[in-house]
Amino acid sequence: MTDIRKKPISQWTLEDLKQIVADEWEESVELELKETLPLKHGARGWAEKGKIHDSERDGLAKEVVALANTRGGYLIIGIRESDDIPKRAAGLNDKLPNIATLVDRLRQSLH
Repeated sequence: MTDIRKKPISQWTLEDLKQIVADEWEESVELELKETLPLKHGARGWAEKGKIHDSERDGLAKEVVALANTRGGYLIIGIRESDDIPKRAAGLNDKLPNIATLVDRLRQSLH
């Protein structure tokens, strides 16, 4: 099996994400897992409105900056975390609609 980390992210597939879960990748300074976009309590964001809420953008920006301040790494949205310490990949989230547009919007927002 090919190590997923050696593939460009643009070539990752659903099967690769399933493999991350099967392998129970562990969060670290180089890997952050998010089941969904971080959203303030009561706010309506991407999943409901199709628009990125400021708290979603800001929460992800903090994660990106933290990764950049170390050696870089991966921020994977759509993978549920375990309750273990450190957290591990526990499953896929299917609640993120219109992923291609979301990726474009996040790229623009974080830029």
